[in-house]
Amino acid sequence: MDKKNRRDGMTQKSEKEVEKLKLKITYPNNKVDLALEKEGIQKEMESIKNKLFPNTWENNLERWQSAFQEVYIDLKELYLHDPKVQNSDFVRERFKKEVWNYEVLSYMLNQAVSVGTLKNWNSGKTSPRLNKRDVVIQLGFLAKYDKEKMNKLLRYANLPLLYIKGTRANRGMKININDYVYRRMIEQKYPFETESFIVAERCSAKATDIIQKAVEEAIKDKKKEIVPPKNPTSSIIEDEKKFKKEESFSIGEEEWISDIITYVEEHISSFAYSYIKFMGDLADDFQKNYKLSISGKQYQCYDEEIELYYDEEGISSINKLTGEWEGYLGEILSTAFNTKKHKLRMKMYVPNREDIIVLALLLAGDDKKINTYLADCSFEKLYPADKVEVIISYGRQKGRELQPESVIELVCKRYPKYKDKIKKLYEKNKEALSENIMLKSLQVFEWIKFAWEYAGVSEYEEAKNLCNQYPESWLIRSLCEEILAIKKGDFSVMAYIMTYENYELKYYDIKSFENDKEYSVGRNDESKNIKNDIQYVSDTISRKKGILRFKFGVPRYRNCQSSSVSVPTFFNNCDIGANEVSFELGDVLAFPGHNYRCAMLMCVPQKKWGCYRLARQNFNVCLTVDEEISFKEGIPVLEFHFIGGKYHITVPDKIEEVPIILSDRYNSEDEEITEDTIVEYERVYRILIEDYLLVIGGDIILYGTI
Repeated sequence: MDKKNRRDGMTQKSEKEVEKLKLKITYPNNKVDLALEKEGIQKEMESIKNKLFPNTWENNLERWQSAFQEVYIDLKELYLHDPKVQNSDFVRERFKKEVWNYEVLSYMLNQAVSVGTLKNWNSGKTSPRLNKRDVVIQLGFLAKYDKEKMNKLLRYANLPLLYIKGTRANRGMKININDYVYRRMIEQKYPFETESFIVAERCSAKATDIIQKAVEEAIKDKKKEIVPPKNPTSSIIEDEKKFKKEESFSIGEEEWISDIITYVEEHISSFAYSYIKFMGDLADDFQKNYKLSISGKQYQCYDEEIELYYDEEGISSINKLTGEWEGYLGEILSTAFNTKKHKLRMKMYVPNREDIIVLALLLAGDDKKINTYLADCSFEKLYPADKVEVIISYGRQKGRELQPESVIELVCKRYPKYKDKIKKLYEKNKEALSENIMLKSLQVFEWIKFAWEYAGVSEYEEAKNLCNQYPESWLIRSLCEEILAIKKGDFSVMAYIMTYENYELKYYDIKSFENDKEYSVGRNDESKNIKNDIQYVSDTISRKKGILRFKFGVPRYRNCQSSSVSVPTFFNNCDIGANEVSFELGDVLAFPGHNYRCAMLMCVPQKKWGCYRLARQNFNVCLTVDEEISFKEGIPVLEFHFIGGKYHITVPDKIEEVPIILSDRYNSEDEEITEDTIVEYERVYRILIEDYLLVIGGDIILYGTI
């Protein structure tokens, strides 16, 4: 049986199989831990592979290959003997006979894609990216596809379906209404034959310009509002119905374009907003689940004015929530809140398919939530004949997720220094934490991730894209902070940039730094009128050492080009060269100096840090009765022995809680100090004792709470 026949009706077959599956995983003595859960998921995925995978495409490439081969044959039937095509200068000069091949197709597509790309599509090596969506539509135009067939072509390319309003701006693109014009042309059955796509492009450019100017005026004149009607999309759909009734078409190109331009001008308020239902629902869902504030002041971001909200009382803000998210999720969320308030932006970011699924998973949404979001953004629902998505569909239909305890185990694995406290606080506050949206989201996503792994699809491009978009590390860290905050209150809040040099500490309030503005780091030089924002005096630090900037409250540092190669800069013992690094609490930026001295830069939550100068003799690090660090009195928790010109660190036998050495975070795992550890002067060591962090660098120990 050939591939095409084997795939016939597989979507329906797969959907039915998902609904029928009633797998139940039991655990001995009802005891569940991460290891047992992973074992259960593995068994479950063996059944999934046997029952569902026979009814799925191998991957999205195979799916698009099938669609392209079909449209290629349809085009051959239309144009192999078409006089206009076969008598064109291009065909006659090159082939001197009737022919249909990739060169002719590329010519008919106005060289929008190369012959090589068309061959790759046919062989299943590649599929169209978002920026080639118009090319896929042009293929449908040439094949004279109706709306259903056109959407099938887009669906198989894993691209957004035709959207009646057509206002899109994604991945930096400006507003356009291509889809509205395309739909008009399709409903009127391609009145300009092979020139229909070119006419549609001309029309779209003019209509887009009109909308864009209206949006620019509304943004510039803050008093001027473009308020959308209650059902803007429905009204346009109703108007569209009359175009279907036209049996004949006789008007010319310019008249056709003029007709659409007139309609767009009369319905500016409907066209100015994209995906208004989705944006409103998204804003409501995130406001409710993440307790986002919806009032505040404007910040500058990504070279345009967007509204990011904050609240003085500690309610989460959009910029705080999304500052460390990858991709466009933050911009989409900001767009959603603006759209709900009828505030227009020049770049109304709309999501792609991965964005939508990830946003729904961040809300721990079920399959209905995901499918609603997808439908509202002109995408097909979770596709049951796709190996990656069928697992998401199955998992969300059946309510599959990790137990909260398993997620807590993952958090502890990521932050072993806090594992005992995390477990203790979780058990004590289990009921309250069970409603934590970050915990719930991780329960859902981590199950999906393990399921992909055991189903053998975790390396598929679709799975990788979703993993890259989903802010897993941010969620795990934020959940860790939230759990610890139950006891500590203001845990892990970066409040100050702290610099160390020549046994002195300086503090710079983070609130005084503006978002995305650059601040200079280096040695002042009055003779050359050089004054840096972050100031040092050592001659081993260049006048223009580096640049510090803040991205939504997160500090980032990079060396200036001239200093990246002269004297190295170390970030947690790694030479950063010309790379940019971002800070978390406990990270140390070190500038080596003379005589085993170094200057340092850190982020700290408060100003109560101290310096202890190493005097090349034995000493102890102690904890007082108040659990504060002391170098004179208290219970010794670390012993420093000066032997042979170097310090040796040992842990007293009586100490139950062993500190953790945090050296080389990016090159190795955290390492417990269980035996004699030799301190090398040219390195920086970070040791955690209870809530205290010790930073050993050169001839100094910095210490304070984090």
